Amino acid sequence: MAGDDVSEQPHQPHILIVGAGFGGLGCIHTLGQLETPARVTIVDKKDTFTIGGTWQFVWTGRLSQDKTRWPLSSAALPPMASLMLNTSVSKLDLAAQKAILANGTPIAYDQLVLSPGVVSDGSRIPGLTEHALNLYCFDNVVSQKEQLEHFSQLAEAKVLASEKATLLISIAAVPYQCPVAPWEVAFLVDAKLRATGVREGARIVITAPNEWPLPDPTRPKFEAEMSAKQVEFFNNKQLAALEPNLAHYADGTSVAFDLAWAVYPQRAPDFVRDSGLVNARGFVPVDLQTNRIASEALQLLQIPAMVKAGTSHVPYCIGDCCWTMIQPELPHPKAGEFAWQMGANVAKQIDATCRGEALPPPDKRKGSCFAEAGNGTVLLLEPDLSAVLADPLNGKPDARVSEAPEAAKVEWVNKHLARIFNGSVAPFIS
Repeated sequence: MAGDDVSEQPHQPHILIVGAGFGGLGCIHTLGQLETPARVTIVDKKDTFTIGGTWQFVWTGRLSQDKTRWPLSSAALPPMASLMLNTSVSKLDLAAQKAILANGTPIAYDQLVLSPGVVSDGSRIPGLTEHALNLYCFDNVVSQKEQLEHFSQLAEAKVLASEKATLLISIAAVPYQCPVAPWEVAFLVDAKLRATGVREGARIVITAPNEWPLPDPTRPKFEAEMSAKQVEFFNNKQLAALEPNLAHYADGTSVAFDLAWAVYPQRAPDFVRDSGLVNARGFVPVDLQTNRIASEALQLLQIPAMVKAGTSHVPYCIGDCCWTMIQPELPHPKAGEFAWQMGANVAKQIDATCRGEALPPPDKRKGSCFAEAGNGTVLLLEPDLSAVLADPLNGKPDARVSEAPEAAKVEWVNKHLARIFNGSVAPFIS
């Protein structure tokens, strides 16, 4: 009978995105714009979204912490997407194309996009977790504010004694998230101490394990700013160990401090590391243009069938968790805007695969990084990797740095909140 003639519905591939940060949200946002014929599940261990560039408003006393996080349940997701919050992945079975949740539930997928961010791992440096606050931890922001208030009081006492208290800001390993952040921290502390009239009682010292953690074109501007603010910088200082009030470096030197804040070594989360996908630095190696996990990583795991079958089922890794190089042997910078753009690029590749079309060329990749410099100003760093993506062997990265008002940073935050939440949360106001 005609009424019994039901056409078979085509199979819709299932895309699993692990992580609802900038990268994962950029991916689902673009899949929705493209109306990709697929089902999408997004898993995140948290239920809120935050932007690290807003935390400074908390520890400098301008905002309360609750003003710098937003409920992921309010994110404007396309109908194809389902969101699993407060849900952790404990294991990846790449051969079977399954992710195992912490409660033991398996989730099968046709395409995997890893965007879980990174974790800070202080265990690699003796004494680091005991004696230095981790600058890249949302839960530490209130403690950071309290420590700064205490340090300011100490600096006041040092002024009276014609001495100086030392704040040490140590970058323990590169690469790391938001490369300008240590300088922003130093400049804001400088402004805070000057505002209370106790700057003469303090030293502010930044150390880094390499020559210069930011793009080379930025160096003159940042060095001029450090000179004007009397911020000391020591490069090629690999942090080796900390003890109370003393940091030791691999070259045998040391720095005495009264307060230490640090960029802890960062790596992929445990479930990614335990899958065997990471390199010696703790990140997942990927192709620069596509963000597909490098074939050698899969072959080492004895999953050659996935590689031989073509690219359609090779997993992707985007954002801070991934590792890829730009010439001449520089790690790709880790920043939220780059993660979003990686996610969008991956979404376009997945969409083309779902439709049986040719893969698109990589998009442009240009970011905006804001380092607040105090007194309502910021140093705006604009790295541009577009030429590198277009021609990985010969393309050169570019970077520009300029001065801008603090309002430019607030506008940048609100641009992303509008993209992610589409008006369902209040704008960020400094």
